[in-house]
Amino acid sequence: MNDTDVLRKNISVMEEEEIARRLDVGMFSDEARPIAEEELEKKRGAREKAEKEAGETVVYRLQFTGSGGEYFRIWIVNLLLSVLTLGIYSAWAKVRREQYFHRNTLLDGSGFDYHGNPKSILKGRIIAVAFVAGLWLVDHTAHAFYYPVVLALSPFIPWMMIRSFIFRSRNTSFRGLHFDFHGTYKGLCKTYLAPFIALIFLGWAIAYVGVMGAEGRIRPGEMSSMIGGLFLLMLLLMPMLLHRFKRFQLDHLAFGASRFESHFKLRSFYGVFLRAFVLTPALIGVVLVLVFALIGFMVAQGFTVMGALGRPGGGIAIGVMVALAYIMAISVQQAYFAALTANLVWNNTRLDTHAFKGDQAFWGICKVAASNGLFMFLTLGLYWPWAKVRLARYRASHTAVLTAGDFDDFAAGAAKEQSAIGEEIADIFDFDISL
Repeated sequence: MNDTDVLRKNISVMEEEEIARRLDVGMFSDEARPIAEEELEKKRGAREKAEKEAGETVVYRLQFTGSGGEYFRIWIVNLLLSVLTLGIYSAWAKVRREQYFHRNTLLDGSGFDYHGNPKSILKGRIIAVAFVAGLWLVDHTAHAFYYPVVLALSPFIPWMMIRSFIFRSRNTSFRGLHFDFHGTYKGLCKTYLAPFIALIFLGWAIAYVGVMGAEGRIRPGEMSSMIGGLFLLMLLLMPMLLHRFKRFQLDHLAFGASRFESHFKLRSFYGVFLRAFVLTPALIGVVLVLVFALIGFMVAQGFTVMGALGRPGGGIAIGVMVALAYIMAISVQQAYFAALTANLVWNNTRLDTHAFKGDQAFWGICKVAASNGLFMFLTLGLYWPWAKVRLARYRASHTAVLTAGDFDDFAAGAAKEQSAIGEEIADIFDFDISL
């Protein structure tokens, strides 16, 4: 019996959950990992077959099969052509990227697909750039009118968002069946416009208080208190805005003739923000501990901090260490917030009689995010394709569809009921707002 057979035998006696856990934390060697992944798929397939035969709820986990090397070739070509064409090729680059990630995300052995029209995306981006450029021009030539102009244009933003949702959903399919979006401009305005206008007003108020403080019209202590209070109100509004946004987005999304339904509560989003932002000062503390540990090490070696800064490259070395710790901390905080939000959304969403499950764990996402940040820093950004693939693989493996019955029967039934979408799926707007 050779080494491969021994590995296969040892892995085959493990439970499905144990193999999945060890894969998540990277406990398998490079030689053992593909064997473990193959064995995990066998065990999942056997379990799903048994559950189907028993008429129980079947758990279908998503699977991402792409690789960093494959995506690097797509990414580098996209980057070079986008630069050479002054951004024009970026629309075609987006279609290639979306198709790669959609087609390599599998559910029950079938991949998703993306059908976006690059020309429609390019038209939307030209309008979006013109919109942003106009705001920038107002901000730098007539700053006093910036917030009034943003306020005046705010009713236009929900319309763009609706077109974005429709474009993205109708250009996404699974097993030949397209998603759809049934939200309306009026409905989104009712949901979104009031808290958005409140955020704009608070942003304008913070800027106005800052100007008053700079001109000496209010004391520094008063300025700090007023800005702090206004900023706190903004933070309190953000969970409400995200809650309304996700509810509207999911409650109007459909797969064939079947509509998604969300059941998450507003207080749960405040919980997500609280847990994510409690982590922020903790991560800042870790960064400070690392910096002081570095300084302590230097002192123990007989260097003074000022002496190290005066040495050739000494200041750069300290700056690099601080920057690296900061990048890793921010990467972890952002990934953890996204993981908490995804778990909350999917665990409280249904599609017809089927449910979803998100179980991204703190230490699992921290490991992926921190190592991605580290390798991105060390490679000056060239690790980006591998970082995207690793994150996509982790998120897919921790997202599942719980079907009441046979998934094939459900998909076939939905396809029969869906009306033809036709050529209207090509729209001029495309903004990358995803679930």
